[in-house]
Amino acid sequence: PSPPVSSAPVAPSEVVVAPRSTGVNVVTWKPNGNKSGTTYIVEVKRSQKGAWQIAGATTTRTFQHTGQTPGQHVIYR
Repeated sequence: PSPPVSSAPVAPSEVVVAPRSTGVNVVTWKPNGNKSGTTYIVEVKRSQKGAWQIAGATTTRTFQHTGQTPGQHVIYR
């Protein structure tokens, strides 16, 4: 049998953030060729000059960032 073939992950495409009045920001994206089971690390920063922080990780194409303040500007990658 052949060994499994792996490929380096790439940045996902079409990242969309849907803020909810409940303080949950729902981040979704397209895999951009990444295989099922790829672990995505979601990062957030609170201002243009702020530092990036890890919000969490997921193997799905959706991430729910809970405990956010509605109306507060945040940036995800």
